[in-house]
Amino acid sequence: QKSRNLERDPRASLLVEVGSTYRELRGAAIQGRVELIRDGAVVRGIGLGLYARYGIAPAAEARSLVDAQLSKRVGLRLPLEKVVSWDHRKLP
Repeated sequence: QKSRNLERDPRASLLVEVGSTYRELRGAAIQGRVELIRDGAVVRGIGLGLYARYGIAPAAEARSLVDAQLSKRVGLRLPLEKVVSWDHRKLP
């Protein structure tokens, strides 16, 4: 359903923040239009990259797990149109 929603309206935003108090708060907000990636080889590479990064499964097992779900997966790319960042640690 999410990929269908993005086909209809590709606008998206991403917010990342870190800090446990107001004075430590820093982060970034990103806006753009999502590009859906349906090329199986590219989507496979994304999936394998996630397995490798997070150590979810050994490489040989990861490939079969990714391939088993490949027909149901898409990749997402968010080219940056607008970026806003803040760092409250720099406040006086």
